[in-house]
Amino acid sequence: MKKARQPSFLVTGSLSRGSNIRSRHHDGRRRRRRRLARNRVIILCFGITLAVAIWFVCGMYQKILSNTAGSTLDQVRDVTKNVQLLYNNHTTDANNNVDRVNNNNNNNNNDDDNADFECDKFDHSIKRPTHGCQVNNDTRTVFCNFENLRIDTELIKMVAFGGEFLSTVMGRTEETEFPIYQRGAFSTSTKPNYDVPTEFRSGLHYVENVLNSLRYPSPQNKYKIDLTCKNTYPGTTLFITRYEYVNLYHTITDWWNAFSVLPRTKYNFLRNEGISKPDRVVFLDGHAQGLLDSPWQTLFGKYHYIKHIGGVYDGGICFERAIFIPPGYQSPLFNAKQNVIRCPNLIRGNVVLIDRQPFVSHPRSDPKNLARQVTKSELNDLKKKLNNIPDVTVNLVRLETMTFAEQLKLIRQTHILIGMHGAALSYLMFMDETKSHIIEFQREDQDFFDYMSKWKGIDYELIGLEWTDDESSTLSFNAIQDITQLVKKYMSR
Repeated sequence: MKKARQPSFLVTGSLSRGSNIRSRHHDGRRRRRRRLARNRVIILCFGITLAVAIWFVCGMYQKILSNTAGSTLDQVRDVTKNVQLLYNNHTTDANNNVDRVNNNNNNNNNDDDNADFECDKFDHSIKRPTHGCQVNNDTRTVFCNFENLRIDTELIKMVAFGGEFLSTVMGRTEETEFPIYQRGAFSTSTKPNYDVPTEFRSGLHYVENVLNSLRYPSPQNKYKIDLTCKNTYPGTTLFITRYEYVNLYHTITDWWNAFSVLPRTKYNFLRNEGISKPDRVVFLDGHAQGLLDSPWQTLFGKYHYIKHIGGVYDGGICFERAIFIPPGYQSPLFNAKQNVIRCPNLIRGNVVLIDRQPFVSHPRSDPKNLARQVTKSELNDLKKKLNNIPDVTVNLVRLETMTFAEQLKLIRQTHILIGMHGAALSYLMFMDETKSHIIEFQREDQDFFDYMSKWKGIDYELIGLEWTDDESSTLSFNAIQDITQLVKKYMSR
């Protein structure tokens, strides 16, 4: 028979085991409560953190949007100024490979600093001779290009080798990093076409030393010229001696000059086309490595030190086309008064009144359905009123009858531009932002050109037009009076 089970409380030790079970049960419940409380705290902290992060990101996004708008404004202004610079300072003469300046001397209010110069006669040309040197007498800059130039590195004396780690040459004097050229260090097989007056050579810095050492066949040469080439570098090579090579400002003046002398063919400023990038750059100095060395390679191609590509003692090294970059001390960025004359364009009192008339500009043009137009008689009345203002000359123009270049030239000379709301008012982007004014008349609330004027920083005024029974607009007597008063105000400034 199976023995009857005794009550648990009569079993030895059963009370202690029950207590332990209950204790473990309560401990487990407490741990679960603590874990739950801890999880709640973690969730709460995570929620707060997430809310703060969302708030921060939203704030940053709003700031980025506002900054982007400001950047867009700055970019528009920069592009405008660049296009203005394109028109003011450069037209390409592809046949002569020379950049010439198209200067317009239509303003008698020249700055005092420019009083000694006749604006329309000042020459900004960048010379690019084929074989030799050319001088710009106004900017006092000498440009030197040579074909099949031979360099004998044995005749270039320089203590420094160039390109050393800075730590290995600490304390080295600057004089040891500049070369001394002996006669014949540079030579060509044909006589270069150059004539550099003595007064210009003193300001050429390293180029003067190059020219003084240059030899070429001529009856005056007493010694035989060695023209053998152990190695020939094809293409275009830029040469330069850098002076303050780790100074950003002076290096930028070198970069400016390097860019200006690059060969150009049908140069397009806006598309950045037609510039021939050189095949290499040769430093004629022996400077140690510097932080501004790498941009030379990015901008102009791989660079070499003259002592690195030398070492050929049984024959010289030759370069198919050698261009010597004018020293940075001759850059317009270094000596602006001597090198740069920005001819004024705006003519004070020159008022351009746009005559908006129907014309055919594309296959779908409908001259019979031109919106936003006032009558010829109203424009003539306005022109007559404005011409009565002292020192004001009004040009009533139909822009579609002019070439783009003629339109741009006219707008650059405009003091006050007046016209009906239309695309032609976009020319305000090319007007002088410090002195010019815009008067727009329209019958609707179109704020395109008001906004563009704010971007540009030009004074803008809107004249509302009255409606007629046939739903056309009219330039009323009051509107003409308002425009006349505005022009008088602008002329009094």
